[in-house]
Amino acid sequence: MASEDVRSLTREVGKFGYKCVKKVKDDERAATDYKRQARRLPAMILQNGLGQALSFLLSLSNDNKGAEQLYRDISQWLRERDIYSKKGDVVGQIMEGDMDQYIRAQEMTLTLLDALSRFAEAFIEDTGGTEE
Repeated sequence: MASEDVRSLTREVGKFGYKCVKKVKDDERAATDYKRQARRLPAMILQNGLGQALSFLLSLSNDNKGAEQLYRDISQWLRERDIYSKKGDVVGQIMEGDMDQYIRAQEMTLTLLDALSRFAEAFIEDTGGTEE
């Protein structure tokens, strides 16, 4: 990847990540959950794979607005990067896609999570709850 492409991606992921965190930061519980999951997800992805990590977020989403929003943000990011279709569930597309697409999606997700974690640290206060 050329250095200009890297700078462009860095700007894009920064802009997107900033918007995502600003959107969730006013709901204290959702923001805390969002921050926690954004910190945890990179290790989950590397250990279990992108599909299983995103499925985990989905399993939490019934009673966890932060996890649900993080899943939506990652899905939107992957769709905007034209890795996956704007129609249908991203997890299903991950499971049915090819390896090159999967690797690109995983790289893009880890890049996004790095930005989200940094912005969450800056803009979301810790509420004194226990880290999982």
